[in-house]
Formats: sequence, C-alpha cells, structure tokens
Amino acid sequence: MTRSALAFAVGMLLLGPTSTACQQDTAARPTNERLRAASRADSVRSINNYARSLGNGGFVSAVGAGDEQRLRVCWVKPCRYGPRAIIQPRARITDSGSATLAAGAVIARIINLSDTGYIYSIDGRDTSYKFNLHARDTVYWWVGQKNEKLVSVFFSTKPGARPMESDLAPEPHGAGYWRQPLARWLWDDDDEQAWGTCDGSVCCRSRGTRIAAQ
Repeated sequence: MTRSALAFAVGMLLLGPTSTACQQDTAARPTNERLRAASRADSVRSINNYARSLGNGGFVSAVGAGDEQRLRVCWVKPCRYGPRAIIQPRARITDSGSATLAAGAVIARIINLSDTGYIYSIDGRDTSYKFNLHARDTVYWWVGQKNEKLVSVFFSTKPGARPMESDLAPEPHGAGYWRQPLARWLWDDDDEQAWGTCDGSVCCRSRGTRIAAQ
C-alpha cells in the first residue's frame, strides 16, 4: 500500500480554477476517443496543450497532497537512490464519481528536479526511463483505455520523447470515497511505483515500466 504519508487522506469531470480555464480544459481534454484518433505527435501535442491550459493551479502542490523524494534505482546492484522527483495530483480530480477510466484523463504530473533521468534499463545505446522521466523533465500521467484494456501512458515534455505505455492497476472504492486529490510514491524492494486518485471512487497504481504495444 502507501507509506505513512497516505494517512494524510481522510476519507471526471476536470475543472479549471476560473470559467475561462474551465472552457479551455473542456476543449482540450485528452479523452480516450481523441487520443485513439490521433497520431503519436498529435497525442503529445494534445497532452502538452492541455497541461498548459491548466497551468500550475491545475495540479495540487500543497504539502501532503503530493509526494517528493529521491527514487530508488536497482537496475544495477547494489540499489541506490537516484533522481529527486515530485508527484502532484490533478486538481479537483476527486470532485466527480467514477468517470476517469471510462473517459480517459490526466491524473497527475511528475517533475524531475535532478540532472539524471530515472533509468531502469540500458541495452546498448537504448536507455529506458521509468515513468518516461528524463533529466529535468515534467511528465503527465494519463490513464484510460486502449484496445479495451486499462493502461497508463506517461507523456514526457522532453523534446522528441515518445509517450510510454505502462501498466495500470485500479482499486475501486465506494462513491465519494476520495474527498481530495492525492498522489504518492510507493515503496518497492526494487524501485518505486506511482499511486494516485483517479477520481472520487477509484485510486490507481503503476510500475511505470514500458509494456509491449498491443
């Protein structure tokens, strides 16, 4: 489960902080349908435009809502601590009932504060990054359906970086269970996992490693 910080939580329609932001948010929302019909380049553009329309107020930076730590790296032994990264939940993601996974939505952003990426494997010249997190990068965590399967897609803002499809493990709760947006790094013996509220009734978890295209 989560670490002790998760005890901070007492317990999809995504809305911006103002009426103008709300209109932009609705117009730019990257749903399953929109991303399914888009090319890879258009998908990246859609996510980035959407995130810009939200601004910093579109993600919760208050202490306790998100998480910040150095991430555990174990692709070479012994394990060590690697880049320091922040994970922040999408603002007001819990205001609605269970709608996010059916429609598709950004639920969190990840900010790498370090000059190194979150590497989980190197094969020759091919370097793979957990959560698609490169050095000094910002990544948007999108959840939804692809080919009738629930997936995470991590969109890096690093120029030229491709979206990375990863696993998604949802955990349903009762309607209105989550009263505030939350996001956490979850401890794992080998590295870290990401956890966040998907909406008011579901939380989601991902290992952040690439899965084969279906």
